[in-house]
Amino acid sequence: SESPVVYGTCDPTFDWVCLLPIDLPHDQLLDIEVFDRDKFKPDEFLGRIENKVVDLIESGGKDICLELCDASGNRGYNGKLYFRTEWRPLQMPQGGMSIK
Repeated sequence: SESPVVYGTCDPTFDWVCLLPIDLPHDQLLDIEVFDRDKFKPDEFLGRIENKVVDLIESGGKDICLELCDASGNRGYNGKLYFRTEWRPLQMPQGGMSIK
């Protein structure tokens, strides 16, 4: 999924919600890549964060700050991401599910 672009600032606030299906929280990773989008040049890769889904669930909805890792593996040179996650387990119907 892709967030909207925020133009005209080096310190954007996205205020963006994304719903992601989680099947195996202990085995899945959340991988976020950040790019600088310009109108007349190719998008510039600023960095990425990668975090275990189970760690995000255990954060209990608290604010999280992670430093971006650039293409060379260096952390913190291209900024930080501040975000919050919320775990909402699916509710199973009473009596379980049936497939027909």
